[in-house]
This record gives sequence, structure tokens and C-alpha cells, in this order.
Amino acid sequence: MGTIPTLHQEPRTRYRADLAVMVLAFMDNHHAAVNIPAGEIFEVIGPAQDDRFVVVDVKGQQFLVFDSDLKYRCKPVLPARRRTAKAS
Repeated sequence: MGTIPTLHQEPRTRYRADLAVMVLAFMDNHHAAVNIPAGEIFEVIGPAQDDRFVVVDVKGQQFLVFDSDLKYRCKPVLPARRRTAKAS
């Protein structure tokens, strides 16, 4: 699968799929539909050239996903809090 060009990099936001999500993968010079199962983590790389889509990374592979699917079929994953050492 190829790398999908993005317009610019933003701080990466992560989402967990509540439901299966259909995404587009770039394979053999064409986009192919791929089903990503519920529970997978989507890391947003940035917006795609087509403003309906967002480029995401799932397990090291890049896909195009509809922005609306990301919003309605996934939930944001909050960053882990850093633990601070308590003074003794």
C-alpha cells in the first residue's frame, strides 16, 4: 500500500472505532475499500487533498477515511496523563 499525500501535519489525534469503519487504501494505483473492525485505533495524520477525507494510520498503514465516519463511528482517545513523582 502506498503513502497518501496530506496537505499539512497537525498534532496527531487518536480515535478508537466503536463500530466497523470502511476506509480507502491505495493499492495497485487504485483506491480499494477496506473494513477496519471495531476497537482499532485510528491516528489522524492530517487532512487529505479532498476535504471530505482524513488521512489516518491504523497499525502502521495509511488509509483515507470520511471525516464524518471518524466523528460518528469513533470516539477520541484521551492522551495518557503523565505521572509526577511525589516528594517524600
